[in-house]
Amino acid sequence: MLSTHNEDAVSHNIDKPVIPKFSLVFFCKENSNTIEGVTRHNVKNGLIHQGKSVSIQDVQHLLNDQKNENLTLNNQYVIAENSKYLIWYSPSRKARMWFRFGHEHNGLFVHWPCLLFLAEKSNKKLSIFALGNDNYPTPTSNVYNAPLMNISNNGLSCMGTAKLPNEISSKTIPDVEALIYESNFTHVNHSNTLNVARKESITNKDHYKFWCKKEKSKTKVSIRNMVKYTDLTSMLSKLS
Repeated sequence: MLSTHNEDAVSHNIDKPVIPKFSLVFFCKENSNTIEGVTRHNVKNGLIHQGKSVSIQDVQHLLNDQKNENLTLNNQYVIAENSKYLIWYSPSRKARMWFRFGHEHNGLFVHWPCLLFLAEKSNKKLSIFALGNDNYPTPTSNVYNAPLMNISNNGLSCMGTAKLPNEISSKTIPDVEALIYESNFTHVNHSNTLNVARKESITNKDHYKFWCKKEKSKTKVSIRNMVKYTDLTSMLSKLS
C-alpha cells in the first residue's frame, strides 16, 4: 500500500571528515547583483559535474536548516512511498534541455515543466510524467504525458546505459533527477508527447521545433500543449 510520505530528515555530522558533496552557482545579469538563477552541481572525486537548476527558496531552506553541528535537509516534494515505489514531483525550472541528433549536440535554455517522478525500487525503472503547475498535487490533480523525448506513452523512461542508484530513497532523489535533467534527448518514443495545433502526431522535428520556439519566446509549456494521461488518484490506485 502506498502511503503519504512524511518529510525525511538527512543529517550530516560535522565531526566526520569533510569532503565537497555539491556546489551552488549563482547567475546574475551583467553589471547586476540581482540573482537570476541558481544551479546545484554534484562534486565527485573533486570534480564539479553538470548542474541542475534549483529555486532561490530551496537555497534559503538549505541555509536556514543549518543548526549547530548538524545540517538537516527535508525533502518536501515526496508524494507517496512504499516498499516498491517512490513518487515525487520536481517543480518547473529554467535550465538547459539537451538534444543529440547524430553528431549534432544542442542545448536549449527553456522552462522545464513540473515533472512527476515514479521510481521502482526493485526493478530499477523510472517513469516520468508532467503536472499542470508547481503546487503540491492533490488526489484530483491531472497527470500528463511528459512533453519530453525518450519517454514512452506509459511514462517509462528510456535511459540507455544510464542506471538508477542502488538505493532509491529521498536521499538519492537528486541523482535520479539528474538522469533526466542532464540527459541528451534523441527521439520521441510515441506520437503524443505534445498537443500542437494541426498536428495529429508529433515527430522528432515537431518536438524539437516546439522547444526551440519556447526558448525564443521564453515562455512556459501551457497545459493546452500537454496530453492528459490520468489523474493522481487513478495512478496511485494501480500501484497499491
